[in-house]
Amino acid sequence: MKTLRKPWLGILAILACGIAASAGEKKLELRRAVPAEAFLVAHRTHNPERDFQREHFKEVWKTVEETRIIERAVQIVASRMSRDDVDKAKAVLKEIREAAASIKLEALVNAKEFVYAQAMLPFSGEINVPTSQHLVLARLTPEAAAGTQQGIKNLFGLVEKYSGGQVPVEESTEGDAAVVTLAVPRQAPFQPTVIRLGDVLLFSSSEQWARKSLNMLVRGEGKSKFDDPRLAHALEHLPKPEDGLTFYDMGQQMSQMRGLVDFVRSAGQNDPRAQRIAGLLERILDEVAIVDYEVTVEYTEGNLNRGAVYGKLAPGAENKTLFKVLGSGEPFADWRTWVPANATSYSLTTGINLHPLYERIIDTVKERFPEAERGLERFEKLQARIGVRLDADILQAFSGECVSVSLPAASPSPLGGGASFLAMRCQKPERIRELLHRAIDAVKQIPAMAAQQVQISKCDDLEGFEQVSATALASLGVKPVIGFRDGWMMIGSNADAVKAVLATRAGKTPSIADSPAFKQFHLKVDGPVHSIRYRNTADEIRQMAAVLNQAGLMGPMLLGMVGSKADQEKLKPVQETLALLPGLGKIVAKFDFLQAQLSVTQSGSEPGVYERRTATVIRPAGKK
Repeated sequence: MKTLRKPWLGILAILACGIAASAGEKKLELRRAVPAEAFLVAHRTHNPERDFQREHFKEVWKTVEETRIIERAVQIVASRMSRDDVDKAKAVLKEIREAAASIKLEALVNAKEFVYAQAMLPFSGEINVPTSQHLVLARLTPEAAAGTQQGIKNLFGLVEKYSGGQVPVEESTEGDAAVVTLAVPRQAPFQPTVIRLGDVLLFSSSEQWARKSLNMLVRGEGKSKFDDPRLAHALEHLPKPEDGLTFYDMGQQMSQMRGLVDFVRSAGQNDPRAQRIAGLLERILDEVAIVDYEVTVEYTEGNLNRGAVYGKLAPGAENKTLFKVLGSGEPFADWRTWVPANATSYSLTTGINLHPLYERIIDTVKERFPEAERGLERFEKLQARIGVRLDADILQAFSGECVSVSLPAASPSPLGGGASFLAMRCQKPERIRELLHRAIDAVKQIPAMAAQQVQISKCDDLEGFEQVSATALASLGVKPVIGFRDGWMMIGSNADAVKAVLATRAGKTPSIADSPAFKQFHLKVDGPVHSIRYRNTADEIRQMAAVLNQAGLMGPMLLGMVGSKADQEKLKPVQETLALLPGLGKIVAKFDFLQAQLSVTQSGSEPGVYERRTATVIRPAGKK
């Protein structure tokens, strides 16, 4: 038996080594490394379906290099500095460039996997207050991870150098992990730490949080934020997160922010004002905590970047002020009838009801700031004197629901633009019409406005509407109209804009829902919507680029005309800055591969749940 033991022991040792080697080679799961106290986590993975989009971003960077806009901006700043300051700045920049040379920016941008987390963590230094801490993990290649850590270590070294050794760089190891920390004095809430383990790079603003994350990554210690059962429940109702996953735990964030209340109370134990501020802060946090959590997934279908959101309201949210402000509006069951087929952008939203906010503010001021009573009395007397009550006459007149539609211009313009329509649900149309006329009459009494000949008169070609006219508006070719119909206050940049929307409302002209502009998103929208928004982003980007180009060409010329010879030297930096705008316009124009965006928010299939779907159309590579 003794003779058999040694061979068997050898075999067992070999097997054990093999098992250990296999365990050591096991791929580290980055999502395991996010502590449960994080209130925000995001996970991104490389999806080959989006590789064609990298070509668009390469074109953007190529244009940045061709315009030399960064170099020119630096030259403008340097030209206003003394020679000595310029030399010092160049020396520092050279040190920074050399220190960061080994950082693999392209590898970071194109990381195979990326995780971000944020939490409000208690700081145990001299100031005991919750502090926002951040955590980043990236899966690179081992070479890129090593080079990037070395570059960050070099940058830490510059801090040590220029602090005279007061902020040293500390290095250590934990198993196979290399740990580098910038040992900022413990009185400060941040100790930046970078850790490398194979192909994984970990960076955190907190050394303690970085080491905790490392232990979770290697040993599986503790629960990950990604283990939260609420996340698992939400994912049952969402598409597969091919590109990205974000979990925002607002309930946890609000809980952590309450540490600020405790800090204020503790710091001002003998100060009644501090206690009052703490109570006010606590009330504000209570009134805005209406969302428990929100989960967002991102995925790709052809040239569509899609997103889907599952949001859960906090228990009792309907009783909170923020919910009454943002969530009391009536959803749009007939949203299609508001938008003509040729609309260039549109937005329908249940909006913001300011009446509950006003009520809460007044009640809080009376309750917590009794010394403000005289000010409130003066405000009441002022309202009585002018015959207008802010809340009763204006805020209560509008419940928040809002429709905005942009339409093509009657004739093309080099700077773009077009007609616009705005509608707001109005409960007191006659009172608002009266106040509008009073406002116009008041404007007429202002001497500086006399030359503008401001008038409001009946609109001949749109029944029930009035037209506002002024010299400045006429010079721009704008003829705004205002009217009230079917419980809505409607405003148009001209009568034709209102007519176009009313024709669609009446079913006389096609709706956007039947147009190619809507169908390109392949997004089915059934039932009422809390909001729906569409943007022709490509056109918006081109218009912005045109405005920048025009401003860059005309600005220096106009400055030269209005400025005296003595002013020219002072105006030179402004002229040089304006000269950058055409180049900036070229860069902005390259983003027109983002062709269109659509987002829809509706009530979910479960009580207290809302769902949002988004889609962005990306121009296929090689097409213009």
